[in-house]
Amino acid sequence: MGYGTVAELQKRLTRDGLSPLPDEPTCQGYLDDAQDLIDGFCRRDFLDHPDDTLTLEGKGLESLLMSHPLRSVSAVSVDGLDLTADELAALTVVPYGVIRGYRFPLGSVVKITCSWGYEDVPARILKASMTLASRIARYRAIREKRAQGLRSQSVEGVAVSLDPEQMDGDVARLLALYVKRRAAR
Repeated sequence: MGYGTVAELQKRLTRDGLSPLPDEPTCQGYLDDAQDLIDGFCRRDFLDHPDDTLTLEGKGLESLLMSHPLRSVSAVSVDGLDLTADELAALTVVPYGVIRGYRFPLGSVVKITCSWGYEDVPARILKASMTLASRIARYRAIREKRAQGLRSQSVEGVAVSLDPEQMDGDVARLLALYVKRRAAR
């Protein structure tokens, strides 16, 4: 589904007074653009990833930290060797992305088959997506009118930052809880 529906965006654009409304494929493009901006700003996505295989590097610890919410683990291999049923059963999965109960050797290649991500996109992410998509739509409508020789007297609240490092302030506040910090070097 992504971070909102075309119907929700068209309802928002109608409420905001945009006329004529963009067609469905154009609105979907605005939602896709908003999702890309959010994912870039937060350095992760907010979708559901059931039964996915991730490859990580062991750190020599009895835990493995992932950068995603983790719901379940169905298989783990370390350097190509599958964990036994007993080893797998001994693992503790912490929902915020930690697997405990096995020492993952330093530098080992760890493959995890798991379900991770968000079963439901967080409400703040949906709100940020609608805000960005509507701003993109209004911005493009103004650009189109200018291209047709028309002028706009006021464009307040219409500017959209396409640089993930410089997200609009109100949208950045919505996303602040979800931004994945860069690793220290």
